[in-house]
Amino acid sequence: MKVKNVKTNMFYPTMKAWWEGHNFPVLDRGFLPEEVFVCYNGHIAIYSICFYHTDSGLCWIGFPVSNPDADKEIKEGGFSNLLEAVSEYAKQCGYNFIFTTSPIKHVQDILVSSDFNLGDENVNHYLKIL
Repeated sequence: MKVKNVKTNMFYPTMKAWWEGHNFPVLDRGFLPEEVFVCYNGHIAIYSICFYHTDSGLCWIGFPVSNPDADKEIKEGGFSNLLEAVSEYAKQCGYNFIFTTSPIKHVQDILVSSDFNLGDENVNHYLKIL
């Protein structure tokens, strides 16, 4: 497997198709960062996750999505590989922490097995639309 850091503008049509394929809400491009990491198994893109830079020691990753048309066997281990590559990139950028959220048990299990620690429990998040 190989992980590539690509410009979100280039990969956005694929992310949009994957979100639609999973019946997830489609995020507006303006809500997304400049970079997205994509995990490939051979030539097939299987997972992606957005990478948000900050001006602090903390970066944020979010909106992971898998290729809904890829077989489970092809995707096996892909999300862990993606998290490993993102973690290494964050270190190279000088970040001390990666922040993310997930309500999905399977994703939570992979995060924990990839050395992510559970932060706040039973906390709601709030957005203000400007």
